[in-house]
Amino acid sequence: MTDGLETWETTAAAPLQRLLHWAAAWAAALVPMQAGSPVADVFGGRLQTLALGPLGLVRADAAPWHANRPAQPARAQRGAPLLLLAQSAQPWTLRHGGHLMHLRPGDVALADTAQAFEAHFPQGCGLVALRLPRSLAGQWLPEPGTCSGRVAWRDQGWGRTLSALLLQLGDDLRLARAYPAGHLPGHVGALVAAAFGDAPAPAATVADDLVARSEAVMRQRLDEPGLTAGALARALQVSLRTLHRAHAAAGRPVAAALRQLRMERAAELLGNPAMRGLGVAAIGARCGYADASHFAREFRRAWGMPPAAWRQRQAEPTLRLVA
Repeated sequence: MTDGLETWETTAAAPLQRLLHWAAAWAAALVPMQAGSPVADVFGGRLQTLALGPLGLVRADAAPWHANRPAQPARAQRGAPLLLLAQSAQPWTLRHGGHLMHLRPGDVALADTAQAFEAHFPQGCGLVALRLPRSLAGQWLPEPGTCSGRVAWRDQGWGRTLSALLLQLGDDLRLARAYPAGHLPGHVGALVAAAFGDAPAPAATVADDLVARSEAVMRQRLDEPGLTAGALARALQVSLRTLHRAHAAAGRPVAAALRQLRMERAAELLGNPAMRGLGVAAIGARCGYADASHFAREFRRAWGMPPAAWRQRQAEPTLRLVA
């Protein structure tokens, strides 16, 4: 322990007992959950915790694993904490509140531990978690339980700021000590209220959530040339008709949303100095275009100029997508 920072590693346990000990360490740091892993016989992980007054900050790095938290009995729900959760590098999924959320690195999920939820880390765990006492969360959110299972996307609204803060704290938990005493809970609370406090109207929630989840899957799979609405529907476990209806209601048909996301990714990569060594065709391939000429035509249609010209102009901020 150093300045309140505690570190635990699975190397302290025998190989076949490591997953069991990992679950126990997780329970002590956050909340009890049932744990499993496809590599249980060689599982390894490292857990760091730091108490920050009423908040608890956790960094968990581990091999692929999954966790299940059953719904809590009524007597335990009143004191069940809320969790802010974000992966630093790997995509992951969270099933909570009747929704299956496909999350990118940096997306921040809000989980209510009074309710059942499942978290899956198929490519490994690099999780940053902030434990929020329910009584404190109630000062920021009128109905904390109704906001659970929602996502603050890393590139939308206040999700940008909340994501940056959580990931920065996860890089080095002791950075939180740089905050003046007692100020961090208020800062976190303001961001939580801004990111999660204004829930969408109930009638729009299901469709809006499906579109958000659909576009999250698109972002994860933009490099797949054959990505179809059918494949998205299967990944989201909904019917193709339901997916199309949700996108139509949002004014963003599936094909149009996928094209726009690919074009935004292409513009980002072409404007990134670190990608200058990649040719235009290679950039297109990373955005799901197997044919370089098709990529060039789509890019010109979206941005009004060829990819090479965009690269030369460094993606001027005044340019906008053509409808």
